[in-house]
Formats: sequence, C-alpha cells, structure tokens
Amino acid sequence: MGKITLYHGTSESSAQNIQKYGINFNLGSGELGQGFYLGTSIAYASCMAWHAAQKNNDSKFHVLSVTIEVDDLKKWNVLSFNNWGAERKWNELIKTNQTKTYLFNKDVVISPVQDGLNMGCWQFKFEKDVNPKLKIKIFRSYEQRK
Repeated sequence: MGKITLYHGTSESSAQNIQKYGINFNLGSGELGQGFYLGTSIAYASCMAWHAAQKNNDSKFHVLSVTIEVDDLKKWNVLSFNNWGAERKWNELIKTNQTKTYLFNKDVVISPVQDGLNMGCWQFKFEKDVNPKLKIKIFRSYEQRK
C-alpha cells in the first residue's frame, strides 16, 4: 500500500552498537517510557543526535532511518495518542518518575512529540521487535567542529 520512513538521532557509539547488535528495546527511554523511538522529522532526529553525542562525549553523530510498510503497521498492536492524550500521559509519567521505565505492553505507541521542540512531528515508540527484517541504515552523518 505505501511506506513510511522514520528517523532516529543518536551518537556515533550508539549508532555503531545498533548496526552491530541491533536495537536494544530495554535501553532507550523518552517521553512515553522505555522503548526505541523513531520520528517523522529529520530535523528533530538531528537535534536528538546532537544531544546524544554531547551526552556520550562523541564528536560524530548520526540520523538513522527505517522504512516501514504501512500494511505491516496495520498488523501490529498499536496505541495512538492525539496531542491532548499524549500531553496528559507525558505529564503523568513525569510526576510518577516513569519516563525511563513505563511500558504500555504494545508493539508501537504513536503520538505527537511533547517536549516543546515538537515542530509538528510524530514519534513512534517501539516497545519490542515487531519486525526483525527492518533494515536500519545511516541516513545522515555529522561531525562536531572543535
């Protein structure tokens, strides 16, 4: 039917680990809890990549991309939030200190980004490996100037 390309910003060391070992769904966290986050915006992923590089003291950072078949997405157990629902859940997770650990027990959670840098983009939080055939590739690479 169609395809969706999503983006993930990360540091050099994390990109290498993802390329070598695959995604660790227990490692990542974000606005809606534990999982691997992808989004619809290259610009937002680039910002997240820069922040990840700063945190990991890496001079290089990357935007990874994944292309998903829309028909596959329809087969997965998906929870989708509108802006109001996502903001409400995000605030609840902040108050209860669960932004690093919360799981919805879904394959994918889809919502608008809530952190103020939104830029009209959507996030896809993968809580488990729904399709081991997904190919993650480096879409764009950056190097910080000193």
